[in-house]
Amino acid sequence: MRISLLGFYALYDNDDSDLFEYLSLPEGYDKETFKDVLFLDYGDKPVLYTNPDMFKRMIGAWSAKWSVELARHYKTLTDDYEPLWNIDRYEDVHDKENENSSGRTSATSNETDANTTENTVSAYNSSNYEPHDKTQYNGTIGQTASGTSADERHKGLTHDGHYYGNGGVTMSQQMVEAEIKLREKYNLYHEACKLFSQDLLLYIY
Repeated sequence: MRISLLGFYALYDNDDSDLFEYLSLPEGYDKETFKDVLFLDYGDKPVLYTNPDMFKRMIGAWSAKWSVELARHYKTLTDDYEPLWNIDRYEDVHDKENENSSGRTSATSNETDANTTENTVSAYNSSNYEPHDKTQYNGTIGQTASGTSADERHKGLTHDGHYYGNGGVTMSQQMVEAEIKLREKYNLYHEACKLFSQDLLLYIY
């Protein structure tokens, strides 16, 4: 007995509703491009669910299942970089330097003062002038001052650098070949459609 299997494109062509109604792709993907590549690569493959409504729901479930991985694929394969560089790094360096200084100061000053005070009234029993009394003062005033000072300073230096180019470990020709092979092997839409086919299509030969 021969079993007839419904191909993916045949199910899509015979369904009046939008079979991809619940398809959701991460930002950056084009829905129409995804559908075209899917039919191009897997349009003749039998579907896992022949009921259109069930198949539509499973497409929505597939979208939710692989949303994170598809977003990472997109970021990885579309990130901007120089294919002939094997060095591309940024560095931020912060240097800190401390300075400490201390000192002690002292000062001494002396001031001498001398004066005489004389009472000009003569004694009552003296015919000649003689001071009644006389006071002399000699003195020295001294002053000493000392102190300690300290100074602490912090000096910071920040510099950054961007190092890029070919470090010579790999030849540029080898890097060109590796870039071409990468793009041929990991096409963005081919990888997404391959995940779709693994979950929702049958591989029967």
